Amino acid sequence: MGCQRCGHCCTYIALEIRPYSVPWLEIHGIPLVDENGVKKLIFDATCKYQDPETMLCTIHEQERPAICGDYLCDKARGK
Repeated sequence: MGCQRCGHCCTYIALEIRPYSVPWLEIHGIPLVDENGVKKLIFDATCKYQDPETMLCTIHEQERPAICGDYLCDKARGK
């Protein structure tokens, strides 16, 4: 499918949580999201190079980090 240029990959990171950690996190009021039965912890990680209006990268053609070019989110992978 490829990149849809939605910009979501530049705004947050979702870390998968092991099932045995879920009760502890919930007891402590740490919000989790459920993606197809997998609990994830979301962190705001808005990139300083993302244009807030267009959601596009302002350094895309210059020296963006390699991970930005290599990364494919679930949406880009058609999931």
